[in-house]
Amino acid sequence: MEVFRPLVLAFLSCALCVTGCTGPDGPAPRLTAPTNDTTQTSQNIRIYSDPVFKGAPTGELNVLADRVNEYAMAHPKVFSGTYFASDYSKVYVGVAKPDDPAALAYEELATKLDPGRQRIVTADARWSWYELDALKDLLAKKYLMQGKGGIQSVGLNTAIDSVVVGVLRRPFDPALTDNRTVIEIARRYGDMVVFRESLGPVTLDAK
Repeated sequence: MEVFRPLVLAFLSCALCVTGCTGPDGPAPRLTAPTNDTTQTSQNIRIYSDPVFKGAPTGELNVLADRVNEYAMAHPKVFSGTYFASDYSKVYVGVAKPDDPAALAYEELATKLDPGRQRIVTADARWSWYELDALKDLLAKKYLMQGKGGIQSVGLNTAIDSVVVGVLRRPFDPALTDNRTVIEIARRYGDMVVFRESLGPVTLDAK
């Protein structure tokens, strides 16, 4: 199963927010993308596990990726973002509005940079970076800042068209599917959100 790693998206707000992150102070960090396999629950709560990447992109692919990423990020309402395949054999560009003039111009650019289109691949996207980033900021302000429901991070992953909500769950906490905050977010935002679980240590009351 092929999974993807997002590229750096430099001038937009940081793609991963943890406690204390309220805005961009510089380039966004390189992030590990989640696998595009998600577990769908009866409550429409999508949960994913960390992906596995092998190898590294060649210098030539990095150059191509930088060129198309720069173009995509100049049009955040048209594109969802750019991301590497798990084996770093190609770079994908998510297009949310294929009929937009910027999307048509991108196709010309991609064909010029990669005439055989073996390394630059266009992918359909449901949401633009602008939409995903706006939801990320909203969730960060509403849930992350308050530490509500164990929410410990809010980021986004363009490879799966989703905002990624990290949830800390200790051994005696309810499962994510029973977490009221997780249920609330999933019901309100549906397929725009996936959840990543991290397990916390057992804490015992002092006697």
